[in-house]
Amino acid sequence: MYSRIIKKVKGLKRSLAKHRWNGIELLSGTIVLLIVVSSCKKYEEGPGVSLRSKQTRVVGEWLQTNEVEGDTSSISLYLFNSIHIQDDGGFSADGNTGSWAFNHNKTELIVTLDNSIYPSSNVFKYDISRLSNKELYVGAKFISDSESSVKQQYYKQP
Repeated sequence: MYSRIIKKVKGLKRSLAKHRWNGIELLSGTIVLLIVVSSCKKYEEGPGVSLRSKQTRVVGEWLQTNEVEGDTSSISLYLFNSIHIQDDGGFSADGNTGSWAFNHNKTELIVTLDNSIYPSSNVFKYDISRLSNKELYVGAKFISDSESSVKQQYYKQP
């Protein structure tokens, strides 16, 4: 009888040791996964992980929020109240039409207007700091007489 109990206790010890090792493996794997996911964050303000592609997230009708940061006095011409980004590369904003594209690593939104009324150029580059399905934060830096920068936030129309 004692031999059975001893065998069961030894079996239980082995089983517990095995489960403890699996727990350590699981914990280690989770930590590694969290580090990898957090280091893969493309945009400064997120999101960290998205199941939608960047193109899918950026396409749509966007309206500017009231939150504009930076010196808007000298660059008000470059701010759009509403923008429509199309899946086929088309772009329209406040009566202007043109095309859009990402840069090579998809951290900039490059807009080319067809008929530019702007004095310096018809190509505008916006740094993306957040691109979710419902929020788009872009920043732009313009150099004229004085260097100005602005950060603009948009929300997607349902």
